Amino acid sequence: MLWVIFRPHLTEEYTLPVRVLIMQPTVPKYRVPVFKELAARSGLDVTICHGRQSSIPETIPDGYKTLFKQYRTSGTLLGGFEWHSPPIGLISKRNFDVAILQWNVRILSLPLTILRCRLAGIPIVLWGHGYSKHEASIKATMRQLMGLLGDAVLVYNRSTADALVRAGVPRAQTFVALNAVDPTPIRQEIDQWKARPDELEAFASKLWLPGGPNLLCVSRLLDANRIDRVITAVAGLKGRFAGIKAVLVGTGPAEAALRALATKLKVADRVHFAGAIYEEADLAPYFLTAHQFVYPENIGLSLNHGMAYGLPIITSDRIDSQNPEIEALRHGHNGLLYAHGSDAAMQAAIARLGEDSTLRSTLSTGAYNTIHGRLTIQRMVDGMEASVRYALAIRREDPSMFATA
Repeated sequence: MLWVIFRPHLTEEYTLPVRVLIMQPTVPKYRVPVFKELAARSGLDVTICHGRQSSIPETIPDGYKTLFKQYRTSGTLLGGFEWHSPPIGLISKRNFDVAILQWNVRILSLPLTILRCRLAGIPIVLWGHGYSKHEASIKATMRQLMGLLGDAVLVYNRSTADALVRAGVPRAQTFVALNAVDPTPIRQEIDQWKARPDELEAFASKLWLPGGPNLLCVSRLLDANRIDRVITAVAGLKGRFAGIKAVLVGTGPAEAALRALATKLKVADRVHFAGAIYEEADLAPYFLTAHQFVYPENIGLSLNHGMAYGLPIITSDRIDSQNPEIEALRHGHNGLLYAHGSDAAMQAAIARLGEDSTLRSTLSTGAYNTIHGRLTIQRMVDGMEASVRYALAIRREDPSMFATA
């Protein structure tokens, strides 16, 4: 089987499959559908190399291969920097045709890995956020310089891609893979629970208070996510909504302080800590009985998860404090943005949805359609595959002078 690359001044044939190495810290469960879809694309042979276990459950490979190669130095260095050095013999033209590397300036070994790929003549795709929520000029400069060392860069949203182009990264080598969750198990759970309405009602009556609004937050309990604002909102609105309650799904280092805050504000009976829940079948009834998905700041892939169940999203309007997934949120279409840092504005958004059932229904429909119609795994992988094809084509057109293996 042959694949033909068409470029303005290049037509080349070579034998498939294209062997793709993806370097990752871990292989968490939510990434499995992405890698499975990429490996299913015609002519791609995908291997994931990771060097540490994840706190999020990992699963066995499905359609792709994995290599667990303990990184030379594990853990963190110098207050958050890491060293992800793959085995010496792994990066070789004998093993792989293209490498997708994690584009993160906190990985101190990244320049060395790029150099090793260059010496081996392996085209490079740099995959990452492309920015930092706490940007420093030196970090931005380092990221841009490393970006220029790749044959292609792959980011999670279009606004970041546009910013990189303005900063000097060529448009042709900039690709977007809109971050996505696999909606298939979510649709299955929705169908199964709606076929058992009595069970779902029993779950709701045990968990929530009559009248609502029912606020759900699924998150690591970290200070940066400002989950304390959810608890403050419950305290601030309990006089207006007798049935308001928040459910927090997740664990983390801020849990003790959050529990203490709920007690201090006299809403411990209105804030339920559900703990860490990973299985979709166990998560589904929480999503299906909630009215709003409230995530004060630093929202990421949880936005997609909430929208997939048709939950309107409420979060801060400071976009640069959020993760790339925020690009999917359109104020008044699938969620509401409140003035950053304002408890009053956040509570006003919650109250608005709590009192306006028509608006809540409109946002719910918009949220569901955003995920099931636009932000799909297939579209995400389209961007990944395009970056791989481009990197391979451009490197064959202009091979590195350092290629030796």
